[in-house]
Amino acid sequence: HIAEIRGMSNEKLVSIINSLLNKNIIEERENSTYKFSRPEYQEIIYNSASSIKKRYIHKRIAEFLEKSCRCPETIGRHYYLAGLQDRARDYLLEASEIKFREGNYRESYELLKRYLEIIPEPEKRSLYMAIDDLIKLGRYREALNYVDMAKKRMVDEIDLRIREAYIY
Repeated sequence: HIAEIRGMSNEKLVSIINSLLNKNIIEERENSTYKFSRPEYQEIIYNSASSIKKRYIHKRIAEFLEKSCRCPETIGRHYYLAGLQDRARDYLLEASEIKFREGNYRESYELLKRYLEIIPEPEKRSLYMAIDDLIKLGRYREALNYVDMAKKRMVDEIDLRIREAYIY
């Protein structure tokens, strides 16, 4: 099966995954979720797949998760890896906001960074979140980059000036 994964059609890939289920290489968990019975199986299959197949797999996983769980971080990451940036955008921003509220500024910034890669002209809220995440992490030089980016859009914004003064 692993040797056949390169260059196959999506329908064939789905049939192989069903076969892997039957051979207990993949196990079905509760709520129709699946997991590899051994981690090395996942690594071998993923590394053997072409980038197009990987994107397809990530898209299918994200679509499944949209219907089955409330996990914006995971859904956003899968859509991002699938190259579906329009669909990843909202999930990544929502997940970043959740991480920020939880006080997990490092993960909040990592998710927000992916979000900002997608958006050509980020809005005020996301720029402020990036600045605040970096301030909390003590990464003031990086925060100043976002301050400069925000100054171009919000010239007379007092909150931005306060953040800039705090950084200095």
